[in-house]
Amino acid sequence: MVISLAHQLGHAARAHGAATWLTTPREEVSWEQAWVGVRRTATALREAGVQPGDRVGIFCRNGVEFVQTWFAAQAVGATTVPVNTGFQTNEARYVLEHARVRLLVADTDTVDVVRRARADLPGLDLVVVVDGDSDDLGAHEVGFASFTDLTPLAEDEVHAPTAAETASILYTSGTSGPPKGCLLGHAFFDFGARSVASQLELSEADVMMCVLPLFHMNAQASSVATSLHVGARLVLEDRFSARGFWPRVREQGVTAFSYLGIISAALAKLPPSPLDREHELRVAMGAGMPADLHAGFEDRFGVKMLEVFGMTETCIDLATRLVDDRHVGRRSLGTVVPGKEARIVDEQGQPLADGHPGHLQVRGEGLFQGYLDDPETTASSFDGPWFRTGDLAVRDTDGWFYYVDRSKDIVRRAGENIGSVEVEAVLSAHPAVQSAAVIGVEDDVVGHEVKALVVLQDDHAESPELLDEILRHCATHLAAFKVPRYLQVLPELPRTESLKIRKADLRRTHATPEGSYERTWRRLSQA
Repeated sequence: MVISLAHQLGHAARAHGAATWLTTPREEVSWEQAWVGVRRTATALREAGVQPGDRVGIFCRNGVEFVQTWFAAQAVGATTVPVNTGFQTNEARYVLEHARVRLLVADTDTVDVVRRARADLPGLDLVVVVDGDSDDLGAHEVGFASFTDLTPLAEDEVHAPTAAETASILYTSGTSGPPKGCLLGHAFFDFGARSVASQLELSEADVMMCVLPLFHMNAQASSVATSLHVGARLVLEDRFSARGFWPRVREQGVTAFSYLGIISAALAKLPPSPLDREHELRVAMGAGMPADLHAGFEDRFGVKMLEVFGMTETCIDLATRLVDDRHVGRRSLGTVVPGKEARIVDEQGQPLADGHPGHLQVRGEGLFQGYLDDPETTASSFDGPWFRTGDLAVRDTDGWFYYVDRSKDIVRRAGENIGSVEVEAVLSAHPAVQSAAVIGVEDDVVGHEVKALVVLQDDHAESPELLDEILRHCATHLAAFKVPRYLQVLPELPRTESLKIRKADLRRTHATPEGSYERTWRRLSQA
């Protein structure tokens, strides 16, 4: 039986009633209030002509309105299309046109982008503006606040989905073209919620916190859907703030949250405080925790940081369990979660023995339905029933998986494969380096040279002496062939709204020696 998030909220509202479900910087909403708000918004969608199978876009910040629109679309049988709030006109236009969005919910930060794109979107019938002043609304625009007087959709009219229906279309960054629309069924979110709740041992006694954007799969499945599944209160933040994180955790009694590597690194770099362990946060789940910071982070803050592997196409596949030996600081992705299978294969798709790195493939529950209007890319992403993740990993004899790199981020130099993740970790461990990215630069002799791009800490200024010191630091921790030949300082690294480094952008703009400091020595003894 397939059950939508909207139906789950109805069950939760009856079970938890006036207890608080969502806490945002602006308001608190109970389970009952959320359920009524969702059904009022569903009425508004119906009155606007939204039919089962139509696409409803959401182009606004984290908040109650985002969640209400998301669940209300399911209540009328529509599909939601979350739009990255960092998109500018052309990017937003592409997604809205490609997904054939009929109705869009925007806010005062994004509505101007929509207005600039509107002339090229004849299929967009209505724009609903969150917090919009009625005097500022244009043609075919209404305020979200106008929904408050509507009669909530009757509970027995809430749409019952089938397994074939698409709940959401989430767009992933395109590396060699425009973003791809991942078609996600209702079972995707159910699987994600059950998996996260099990791995983190969550219950309704927990207080979860979401600091990631709701247009991202992690926030949707690991935070919202999971809190709904277990009946836990969810503290929904607008965005991540390193300095505001721990005060908010203490204030709200947060016990669990989801992270990205850049978040854990930012928290680790905060000045030590006598309050570092004065909180109730016990566990976090995420990806990209720097290996050299992992053990120290857990010891300092008293929080178990569980690394996982998942994708928009596959939900959650591998996860670290709450066991005594969690392989902390070893870049372990954990073991296969119940309902999934994973294997490591060579270039020809043949399974490799344990201990041999290769291409990670997964299959089982929670897989996406395909890419919107792109059957060729969908087909090429599979090896039979196995999804090609595009990542390199290795499995040990105990069934634990370890991350190596994205296959396209490997730098091949003189016949050696160099993982960017390993080099970036060493660079980031230098006290002058705030963040780092590694790419390849074409070379006539060795094929590709290693180039590092770094952002310095605020209290360090660029100089030839400092750059050489950073490279010598690399030479003490890496084989000679892995040490970057080129090092360039940037004011910032381009990132997605989910805080991942845009390697494709760096390869387009910085894959040359130009503007770099060049290492003149081959080995540390020659430095």
